Amino acid sequence: MDGSSGWVLSGTCGWSDPSLSRTGFFGRTATSASDRLPIYARRWQTVEIDTSTYAIPSASRVREWCKRTPPGFVFSLKAFGLFTNLSCPTNALPADVRAAHGPELRDAGAEVFYGSLRPEVVDELWRRFNAVVDELVVANKLGAVVFLFNRGFRPGTASAEHVCECRRRLHPLAPMAVELRSRAWFAGGPGEPGVAPASFDQAAVVAASGVRPPGAADRGAGKCLLRDGGPSAMTATLGLLSLLDAALVAADDLEHELAGAPPPPGGGRELTVHFRLTSGRLAYARVHRRQGTQRVLPDARVREWGGMLRRAAAEAAAEAAAEAAEAEAVAFEAVASDGAITAAETAGGSVGGAASGEPGGQNRRPPVCFVMWGTDHERQPMRNEEALRAAAPELWTGWREARRAADRSVGLNRFFGAPRMPQPEAAAAVPPSAAGGAAAGGRPDGAKPRESAAAGGRAPVGVGSGKAAARAAAPGSPARRKSPVKRGRPTLAASGQPTLASMFSAPKRGRAAGDG
Repeated sequence: MDGSSGWVLSGTCGWSDPSLSRTGFFGRTATSASDRLPIYARRWQTVEIDTSTYAIPSASRVREWCKRTPPGFVFSLKAFGLFTNLSCPTNALPADVRAAHGPELRDAGAEVFYGSLRPEVVDELWRRFNAVVDELVVANKLGAVVFLFNRGFRPGTASAEHVCECRRRLHPLAPMAVELRSRAWFAGGPGEPGVAPASFDQAAVVAASGVRPPGAADRGAGKCLLRDGGPSAMTATLGLLSLLDAALVAADDLEHELAGAPPPPGGGRELTVHFRLTSGRLAYARVHRRQGTQRVLPDARVREWGGMLRRAAAEAAAEAAAEAAEAEAVAFEAVASDGAITAAETAGGSVGGAASGEPGGQNRRPPVCFVMWGTDHERQPMRNEEALRAAAPELWTGWREARRAADRSVGLNRFFGAPRMPQPEAAAAVPPSAAGGAAAGGRPDGAKPRESAAAGGRAPVGVGSGKAAARAAAPGSPARRKSPVKRGRPTLAASGQPTLASMFSAPKRGRAAGDG
């Protein structure tokens, strides 16, 4: 892994922990969540929006959050709890939805169930959630959408079908990450006491759903098989998520915490962390083990996480290199069959621009890895991150250093004028599937469409497209002129999924303000 580019984007699960505020981290004047966010973004490159679990935030609020963070900062969004828990209190639904869809939704103290809602209500809730996702896509600040399924969500055909439905309904440009709290999904895997055969056929379920992102492959095939050679529950789980190109969230858990029980003497048994790559776009880890107010990880645990990150980074890099080589070979054969390869192209090893950073080319980077800290109490997430960073320094981006340099430049502007900050190169071209969806799509509600930043490709962490690409254009070019088109409602692409190259390929390393 190229340590100059980094692989890990680190942040916390939320940015308004009261105990951190009491330490003075946010200063005295930042009293609201919006005021604290820019201060948070000086230290961390990403954050997980947790409140979206309990209610769908307004698109305008998310738009404001995007404006208050620098280029390169990204948000991961927790999926609305009704989509994952399959039930929620009625008052968690938007008030106008409750008022418009019958008396059964007007009792604020009642509980509603996903499967019992009328189809038009479910469609409207997904539309509103995807409108929020689209705000992040347009701003080029979307990391992933995290679906956290609780302990009652156990493996089986019905559960696997629901995961497929979530992928089908989710914004097509949104990377998906899945956390499974029930250990039954991992039976037959390393360190798991249970040995259970697969309770569903992942290939059949995904095929029946009609949802299979381009380039997705069954990374569960041949792994964690039972003694008789049959697939285990772990194999089916890995296969399901990889066929959906969804990242399996690697989470550290304590047995009593999952059961909702008080900690036993000695602190409780640590469960196995399953850090497996199931997506070609991203990896995702949540370090959320909580033990009272003492949440600093032991040195041995830090070394374990460092080892897991290194192994995953090496696997991701090898897989990306193999995919790039395969794409290069396919392009070479296609051009060779037309007799259009010149001697210079053959000697230079460049076919169809693959060596210059285009999709499938040699400069394509592996996916990014989000490491999110839920060990929130005072400054303990920072201590944990510093320890893990020291254990695997080559995997981290230089976000904090870049932000400090940018802050120093702002201070010097008063004396020497604003410095010209280097801008990242334009990202790779839009994949045909996404371009076709945007061209043919528009919104189902008839609102005026607008172009998603992600539709033009994106760099690893929210840079290289949208406004950044416009600023990088030559003076006087159309890209530098302010668009006269007024902001419309969020656009949902009609079809298509971005490839690894378009979602997380990095430009050649020209350091940008705020780019780690």
